Amino acid sequence: MIAVCTLGCDRKIDRLFGWPHLTNLSGDYRLYYNFEFSNPETARQVAQQVEEILGPGNPRGIQGNLDLWSWRTAVGPSWRRLPGFDQDQARLAPIVCARNMCIDFAMQTGASHLLFIDGDIVPPPDIIPKLLAVNRSAVGGLVYGRGVHARCPYIFGERRRWTEGEPSYTLVEVENGSIGFTMFSRKLFDAIRVRWGTAGFPGKPDEMSSEDRAFQADVVAKFGEWMCIRTDVVGKHLGDLKANEISSMTPVG
Repeated sequence: MIAVCTLGCDRKIDRLFGWPHLTNLSGDYRLYYNFEFSNPETARQVAQQVEEILGPGNPRGIQGNLDLWSWRTAVGPSWRRLPGFDQDQARLAPIVCARNMCIDFAMQTGASHLLFIDGDIVPPPDIIPKLLAVNRSAVGGLVYGRGVHARCPYIFGERRRWTEGEPSYTLVEVENGSIGFTMFSRKLFDAIRVRWGTAGFPGKPDEMSSEDRAFQADVVAKFGEWMCIRTDVVGKHLGDLKANEISSMTPVG
């Protein structure tokens, strides 16, 4: 059984495009919705939305759970707020907490794998069997940036490419991709928790990192395994950058 886990928060309440699609996947899985709120009315709306998704219209009767939770920090959601550009590590605290709650859910349900699908990504229905077929401890699909960055693939630190399988598909070994569109085996989340801080990749000991990069650096350090991306598993990353967000991503092609 696969634990399919997705996140949301007040700041991204208008970007939960993928949530209704998560009952349409192939394979044996259980859903986990995690939403961090500051406004009780928002929490009520989210609870109603998830109840409708898992209700009579649920085509396969997929089981799911919802965690609504809240906390307050002194810093607030300042990531990508102008005029600053550097990622604010403080904004990662609730994200890290939410992702580790997903790991706890996967462990409690006895899942063999955990598949993160962020709320603004619509996955292809066959994502589970295709990622399982790769037989890697950490394998993701291909996702591009949002809006004006729609031609920017989330492939960071590419190491090598190759084809395998029948029919064949392309794999890209990377330092990291998007944790929000990646499947991890039980071996990894039994041993490692999501964090933030320095990534710790060889030659880059002081590089500050997102939770994506830090987790995957820990996988390399503990198991010597790099994650890979299966390029024919493509997620639709919907929405646009807001006026107060900026990014250094560069389009390809």
